[in-house]
Amino acid sequence: MTAADMSELADLMVRAFANPAETSTDVTTFRERFTDVHFIRS
Repeated sequence: MTAADMSELADLMVRAFANPAETSTDVTTFRERFTDVHFIRS
């Protein structure tokens, strides 16, 4: 997930808090794009 994804993520969070049942499919679709785990050492 990058900064480019944050706007969409924020929108999904607002919608999910307001109406979880109607947002669940959109959240699942969004999450399917992120299948790899990357570790960043700082």
